[in-house]
Amino acid sequence: MWFWNSILKIILFLSLIFSAVPPNIPPTELRVMVVGDIIMHSPIISAGYDPNIKGYNYEDIFTQVQPIFAQADLVIGNLEGPLGGADLGYSGYPRFNAPKELAAALKIAGVDVLTTANNHSMDQWEKGLTKTLDHLDEYEIKHTGTFRTEEEKATPLIIEVNEIKIGIIANTYGTNGLPVPEDKPYMVNLLDLDTIREEVVRLQENNVDYIMAMIHYGPEYIRLPSAEQLEWTDQLLDLGVDFVLGSHPHVVQPLRIITGDENQSDQGVIYSLGNFLSNQQWDWKDYGIILDLTLEKDHNKQTIKLKNITVIPTYVQISSVNGQRKYQVLPIIEENKESIAQEIWSNGQELVEFVFNAK
Repeated sequence: MWFWNSILKIILFLSLIFSAVPPNIPPTELRVMVVGDIIMHSPIISAGYDPNIKGYNYEDIFTQVQPIFAQADLVIGNLEGPLGGADLGYSGYPRFNAPKELAAALKIAGVDVLTTANNHSMDQWEKGLTKTLDHLDEYEIKHTGTFRTEEEKATPLIIEVNEIKIGIIANTYGTNGLPVPEDKPYMVNLLDLDTIREEVVRLQENNVDYIMAMIHYGPEYIRLPSAEQLEWTDQLLDLGVDFVLGSHPHVVQPLRIITGDENQSDQGVIYSLGNFLSNQQWDWKDYGIILDLTLEKDHNKQTIKLKNITVIPTYVQISSVNGQRKYQVLPIIEENKESIAQEIWSNGQELVEFVFNAK
């Protein structure tokens, strides 16, 4: 009996020791790619028309970025303008409405999430907004920033991959003076600190690891962030947003990383991702970037580190095939160097340098 009592005491002692030592869980990674504004100007709408099928197809626009997106666990972009359906009439600037086939092409290209809060959210009024979300659902693209119901707005967008939970929000400075219905203020997420605070708290209550916010802000066509952008960004980071993704200026602006200590996650901002697709040309409006982030989660400290950060410059190449205008998002990468015009190649390299080093 003495022997067995001694053995039990030893087992109990060892169990207490090992239970006090936290398990050493290996880190996991999540690779996120983000692109900027996707804008369907009238010439792009027309370029996708196929008389053989009497319909639209935009898959060719994204064929060169599709293999790049395939390397990511999550791809996010900003859809700037409604996909409201043919009955509303297709139109470009100033009040957009594009065919839903754009969503089909983006899905095939590998886009997982589209944010919809921007100054063109209300271009086709309530019907256009709701039909846009219906069409994104049809092609199984997740979305946030505009909402059909209060319940939808109250349901946070959370993506979990490799045991890392990403919360995504989207907000815009306004809607070009087109009013959000007074009885449905939930339809568009405006850039409001109280609103964002509520969204961040809701995500934190759902135990997300990292919060990314697509924020539509800043003056157009300016390559450096404005004082207002700087102020908004600092406030968002203080509220608990981990990475601010800027859209609206239509040109690429710089990147800033705030490295956390050993018990804090890294934070960051790209003040503007530029145009991913548009008919805007010259003065850097036809260039954009694919922001490529590798997030690493320390499961023991519950922190996220930005293990790797790169940018892939892109260019919207416009050509003519059999008299019809064609568009293609061209990644400016080494594999394409021989087929890219020297000026485009040089601008792409300059853009990468600018993103990381502009003051």
